[in-house]
Amino acid sequence: MVSLRGGLAAALLLITGCFGEVIEGSAGESATGTTDGDTTAGSTATTSTSSDASSDATLTTTDTSTTTSDATDVTLEPTTETTDPITDTTATTETTVDPTTVDPTTVDPTTGPACVMDEDCDPGQYCDGGECLGVGEGTPCNNANDCTMQAPFCGPDLQCHDGSPGDPCMEGQCVDKCSPEFMCQVGVEGDPCVDNTDCGPAPWCADGECHDGTVGDPCDSDDECAGENVCYNQVVCQAGDEGDPCVDNNDCVAVPYCAADLKCHDGSLGDSCKDDNQCVDPLLCNPMKLCQAGDEGDPCMGDGDCGEQAPICNPQGKCQDGSVGDTCESDNDCSAKCGPLMLCQDGVENDPCMGNNDCGPMAQFCAPDMKCHDGSPGDPCMGNNQCTPGMCVAMVCN
Repeated sequence: MVSLRGGLAAALLLITGCFGEVIEGSAGESATGTTDGDTTAGSTATTSTSSDASSDATLTTTDTSTTTSDATDVTLEPTTETTDPITDTTATTETTVDPTTVDPTTVDPTTGPACVMDEDCDPGQYCDGGECLGVGEGTPCNNANDCTMQAPFCGPDLQCHDGSPGDPCMEGQCVDKCSPEFMCQVGVEGDPCVDNTDCGPAPWCADGECHDGTVGDPCDSDDECAGENVCYNQVVCQAGDEGDPCVDNNDCVAVPYCAADLKCHDGSLGDSCKDDNQCVDPLLCNPMKLCQAGDEGDPCMGDGDCGEQAPICNPQGKCQDGSVGDTCESDNDCSAKCGPLMLCQDGVENDPCMGNNDCGPMAQFCAPDMKCHDGSPGDPCMGNNQCTPGMCVAMVCN
């Protein structure tokens, strides 16, 4: 009986061991996705099996059944957790950018390229290494291929420019002109230049700057002055107006004469002159080389410097009409007589005289008192010939 009972126990032990290994393997595989509690239960079941193997058969059978039941529970009810990438902040999410559907300007360059081709970028930009570059003016460049239509020139500063005034440039990189200082310019008044090709609206290059030929601009010839302006002495544009400097009449336009003071004048009263031809008629050019009327008191060197109203140039070099009281040297300086006091006189009663020539027809006698008399009674006389009618008695006309 004991031998039979021992054989049965050995058989049960063998079967239980094999079945336990199967269950333990299944439980181990399930435990990979289970919680810590499930794993502990599997370990406990295995331990119970080993302990019962050293006991009597009855106990072994009972514990084995228990173990089998536990193992079966583990196998039939595996627990698996699935991580939700939406709620689990530790989950890694891989994002794929579709350049045909995603606005490249809103893509973070750390998660994906902003562009694949130029068409992915805004107008005026280009795609370079996954980035949209080039917004026009100021974009870095190595050559014109790096620049857009909005700023097509790669300037000497290695930036894209549109060629507007003030942009750095080489020849052919400006809307208008590239100056000698390698800056784009229009060529207006004051822009730098080497020759006329550097100039535009101010078309003439003079003294290293563009000019439009207005009054005061530097010049080399009349061709570099606007309109009727002339280039004075190959120095400056001028209108040739009153007071402008001149060398000859060609430098004078608005007024006709280049006068003695080397300024342009119209020949009016007081203007400088070289001769009478540079004075407006009837003005005359006096010895001081000024246009004058030749009136009473005007300076003169001869009667030719004096006008109709004061035609006589007196010894003092002044124009006069020769009336009473004017200075004189001869009767030619007077309208009547030049008296002994070198003053013009008519030779009338009581005018001073040195002889009858100093006296006029109304008082033709130069009497002993050295005055002109008409010889009427009471006038002084030297003889009967100085009295009319009557006789000279005691040097008095009777």
